[in-house]
Amino acid sequence: MSLENTLKHRAGIITKEITPQQFIDMINESFNPDILETMKQAIENQLESIAQPHLNSLEDAIKLELSSLGDASVNVYENDVEGIFGDVTFRKERELPDLNKIKNSLEQVKGFNIQIIPDQVNKYYEREYDGGRVFYPKFKFTAKKG
Repeated sequence: MSLENTLKHRAGIITKEITPQQFIDMINESFNPDILETMKQAIENQLESIAQPHLNSLEDAIKLELSSLGDASVNVYENDVEGIFGDVTFRKERELPDLNKIKNSLEQVKGFNIQIIPDQVNKYYEREYDGGRVFYPKFKFTAKKG
C-alpha cells in the first residue's frame, strides 16, 4: 500500500486525538524502519518549531535571503548552552553554492549576526525509498541577536 493511501486509510480510522508515538506505533507495520525514522525526525522538527515559535521568523528570513541560491530548508534552535544555532540544507543534489555568496546573503538578515561554523560545511546523505543515496549540501551556523 502506498504511503498516501496508507495515511488516508489511517486518517479515516482515527476519531480522537493521538500522540506522535501512538501514530508511529499505529503505522509501524506499514513502513520500513528507515522511512519511519525520517517521518519521526520530521515530526520532531515540526514540534520543535511549534515549541519555539519566536524562531520561525528567523528561519523565514534566512530562507528568503538564500532563495536566490536555490531551494533550501532551514532549521533554527535555541538552548541555554549554545544560544541560537541551526542548519541549512539545499534541496538539490549538487555542490554547495559559493560560501562568499552564502555569507553575503546571511549578512542581509536583519537583527542577527549569523556565522557559518567552518568545519560543519559538508554534504549529507538522505536515503531514498529505493535504498539509494542522494547527497545534499548542508551547513551549520550560529546566530546572535544584534
